[in-house]
Amino acid sequence: MREVPDREPFTLLERLALVPAKARERGFRWLFRRIAETLERQGETVPRLLRLARRVLVVRVIKLESSLVQPTDTSLFAFYDLNVYPISFDICWFMVWADLERQRRRLRKLQCVVVPIADHDKRGFPDGYDSIIDQESRDWRVSNIIVPMPDLLPASGGTILCEDRSQAEWVSLFAVHRYPTDGAGPPTLAMIYRETTAGLVAAGPRWGLRAHIQGLRYVSGWLAQRARGRKPIVMTLRQYDVDPERNTRLDDWAAFARELKVKGYFPIIVPDTDKALDRLPQFDGLTVFQAASWSIGLRMALYQEAYLNMFVNTGPGSLCILNSECRYLFFKVMVPQVKLASEQTLREMGFDAGKTPPFATPMQKWVWQDDTLDVLRCEFDTMVDRIETVERRAAAMATQ
Repeated sequence: MREVPDREPFTLLERLALVPAKARERGFRWLFRRIAETLERQGETVPRLLRLARRVLVVRVIKLESSLVQPTDTSLFAFYDLNVYPISFDICWFMVWADLERQRRRLRKLQCVVVPIADHDKRGFPDGYDSIIDQESRDWRVSNIIVPMPDLLPASGGTILCEDRSQAEWVSLFAVHRYPTDGAGPPTLAMIYRETTAGLVAAGPRWGLRAHIQGLRYVSGWLAQRARGRKPIVMTLRQYDVDPERNTRLDDWAAFARELKVKGYFPIIVPDTDKALDRLPQFDGLTVFQAASWSIGLRMALYQEAYLNMFVNTGPGSLCILNSECRYLFFKVMVPQVKLASEQTLREMGFDAGKTPPFATPMQKWVWQDDTLDVLRCEFDTMVDRIETVERRAAAMATQ
């Protein structure tokens, strides 16, 4: 009888075929170690080209492993795909939306995975956007808005910024809990806004984003040196070259800020990031806090420490809107001639014209009128009366 030669139980390809199922079960550390061991055992039997590919693969997975900070079985991995979603403060809504899902699943941490644009030339942008926000500007926004923003969630496990889309596939391979889940396709941004609104309504009195303790320390120290007991009123400007119809009426806001200063308040101006280094002649003699324009952490801390925040329909306003600790007045919500701020778009996102969303606290209001000086005065006085009434009631209850 002819003797059958001994054979290894599994070939290289057979071993690799078993990896995906085991990776989901045992986690990414096992996955990386197992791939390296399997390839190493091939020794001199692998061709030179495959040995080179092996070295590249090992370097790549070790790099990826070092960027992952949360165990896969207790974390929800939220994939923010820049092919689908904008490079903007819309990520605030996405992350709060994902965090509501994390809470529903009773998981400990939320890990944000940023999936890069596959091809910048083929990625569709609104008319005129690319000529103002080119690829270099988009890359800067990814590093300075998208990457640090998830850390404003108390349950944040950090951000993984993938080098390319294949690396995101590796992360997806070992992530036990993923969101959005595979299905008919990624949810639209409008759907995310609607579901976030509904989820926050049922979230209880405390929800959303929070400033870091260290950020609050920095801002508290800055305010102690400058405000000297005056109530800080933070005014966030929109001076964007995209959809300029949504921009702040600078002359009206400057006049209002000067009135507040005379009344004993401490107005603080936060300029648009793109204009933060430009001179603001309307606001000469007033306090401009440029640091908040560059740092998400300081911006959130300033908003949380403010007696009242005021802003128009601008991306950074989402930090206030999605933080139950912030007091704010949100002006010029709707701008009919701008698609992203039209009544139809706002309705698709789940917002009713003329109303403040139901999850907002009594100290948060959406003002659907334009930000004229008279409107600023009227809404400010009304909100201050409301704040002082609540504070008097709280003080009275504390003494009982």
